[in-house]
Amino acid sequence: MSALLTQFGFRTTLRAYSVVLVVLALPLLYFIRPRLPLAQTLMQRRLDFSFLRTSIFWIPQAANVAQGLGYFIPNIYLPTYAKSQGMTGTEGTVMLALVNMGGVFGAIWIGALTDRMHVSSVMAICSLGAALAVFVFWGLAVSLPMLCLFSLLYGLTAGGFTANYTGIVQRVKEQDTAADTGMIFGFLAAGRGIGALSSGPLSEALLHLQAWKGEAKLGYGTGYGLLIVFTGITAAAGGTSFIARRIGWE
Repeated sequence: MSALLTQFGFRTTLRAYSVVLVVLALPLLYFIRPRLPLAQTLMQRRLDFSFLRTSIFWIPQAANVAQGLGYFIPNIYLPTYAKSQGMTGTEGTVMLALVNMGGVFGAIWIGALTDRMHVSSVMAICSLGAALAVFVFWGLAVSLPMLCLFSLLYGLTAGGFTANYTGIVQRVKEQDTAADTGMIFGFLAAGRGIGALSSGPLSEALLHLQAWKGEAKLGYGTGYGLLIVFTGITAAAGGTSFIARRIGWE
């Protein structure tokens, strides 16, 4: 992908990528079958939004939005951070690939945990792991091996955070059986989207400050220090629903 972008530009690369995606995915539609037989009669059901008045939805949703505020920052800035440390564009691309690869396996193991543990506990585990990865392995990283290790660990923890959605839906429906599963998923996805959209201008403003540059040590003194701290704090905030449950708010 990096070589295509360099040689042909983003417009041609995106068009080629779209064509390849359609060619590969379109034949697979033939093999898709419904999991349940289609009903002979259709009954319209009024959507129930009463779950929006419950803390059991809004506390995990707040954690979800907070996590989304910082989640995309490494994906955006890792290549430029690597370049500022004297690394090549290819090495920066490798880091992004490791984040994405870690996210695939992260979704699997986090999804498996939600089947066995309370979802707030799983959110706390992956959030704590992501925060430690940011503060330790990105904050102290000025070399390629450390940044690659951070990328993989971050993908394994933060990258699979959305696998918690099924557990959140299950908890909401235990309290409100009339709640629509698709609607709950939609609100959770919208919350993450709000965090993602807000992270762009926020991260740009933080980077512009160039805080602690030349004053702090290692990654914290590169001008990206505030970004690292902000990413770590928002990663940790993804686990706040565990605290809320322990003190009886959820």
